Amino acid sequence: MSGTTGKTGIIGYTRDALRVVNPHCLQGIACLSEAMDVRACCDIVDDHGARLWASGTRVSAVFAEVLTGRHLQRPLEASLEVGCGATLDSIVGECRDLMNDNPVLARLGATGGAREALHNLRGMPLPGPLKLLLSISRTQRKAAFTGQLAAIIVGAGLAAEIGLGAQDCDRLLLAALLCDIGEMYIDPAYVDGSRPLPPYAWPHLAAHPGIGQAVLDEFTDFPPALTDGVLHHHERLDGSGYPAGLCGPGVSLLGQLCGVVDTLSAIIMRGERAGVSDLRERLAMALRIMPDEFPPPAASWIDRALAPLDNTGKCAASGTFADRVLPTLKQIRSARLLAEALAGASTSQPADIGGRALSVIRHLDKRLRATGVYDLAQLGVLESSPARMGEVCLMLDEVGWRLRHLARRVFQCCGERIGSGDVDETRPIAELFAVLDAPALSLLGAPELAAN
Repeated sequence: MSGTTGKTGIIGYTRDALRVVNPHCLQGIACLSEAMDVRACCDIVDDHGARLWASGTRVSAVFAEVLTGRHLQRPLEASLEVGCGATLDSIVGECRDLMNDNPVLARLGATGGAREALHNLRGMPLPGPLKLLLSISRTQRKAAFTGQLAAIIVGAGLAAEIGLGAQDCDRLLLAALLCDIGEMYIDPAYVDGSRPLPPYAWPHLAAHPGIGQAVLDEFTDFPPALTDGVLHHHERLDGSGYPAGLCGPGVSLLGQLCGVVDTLSAIIMRGERAGVSDLRERLAMALRIMPDEFPPPAASWIDRALAPLDNTGKCAASGTFADRVLPTLKQIRSARLLAEALAGASTSQPADIGGRALSVIRHLDKRLRATGVYDLAQLGVLESSPARMGEVCLMLDEVGWRLRHLARRVFQCCGERIGSGDVDETRPIAELFAVLDAPALSLLGAPELAAN
């Protein structure tokens, strides 16, 4: 799928780009055809008028070879149909099966309002191209698809909690299901969450909300409120999100709610795979650590909904507690000093990067200070309390993740210039990047900065 690079350095996509056959989506279609009946519902014709695949013909082994790299008169996804593919009725059924297997999701989706929201979703029509894409996701991206099922359940619970109207509730659940559909147009190696991504892959991954919006605009008549929710689901109220770094009222209401739903469902599913026993604390911590990042009612809802669950397991610290705490405190201090220096720069881009980074770092620093870890005399007291120690360890995990996420934002703003040789201009930014995520910087071939 072709695209353009905007001022933010993030790859952008347009609806016209959907007429260029995307190799990753094409591969998904070819693999789906091995398990299900996928056929052309109309002649597939290139932009010169040549017929490439006849209407009614089943997709076969040579399909990908014929379509690779072609420019079509009509998007490929709109020219195919899949028999016995995903429907909203089957998807809701899978949500209920998942709730039966996962007690946390069962609690979040337990209210009458949440169950009614799921029931109402069942009867909604699903456009053919989305049926095709979701069928690919269900069969080839099973972990990601299960994550979207979890997002639907969390969305239903949240919608019931805040009294969302029926129409907006339907939109939230659809957005929760579809918010990552743009990932299907990106190199699978870039969306594989099992290993760290090299920095050059981050802008590609950050493009998926915009790709998703383009897909929905092209293949559905969904209202802008829903497609904006997909576009904004990684934006944050404090401006720390992506792809555009919007803040405050610039983030749509549905985008804010999708952000909560996406974050919570990801933590739940990662926790299930890892077998962690402190999910309630982890969920609440993710929402509390940055109070300006998510709508305030979300954290209190999580605490109330999950209170009845047995949650006696606590995060354990390896080695001494001081060994666990002090490196993070040093990292925060170094990052704050570098961000302060950048914020005072005479040129606009470094100053803007420094100012945005400093805002996030100060929030994290404030949250850490509230735990008492900056008072070294208190470390022994904290270490003697398993409950307090577990809370601080969760905080440290969350802070580490936020700093790595901040490194991504820095790279997305000026990554092509880091390590480019313009030392005077880029070295201070690269030094901040190195403090935030040294392993990632080493992948750029600048280990001397990571070592400083």
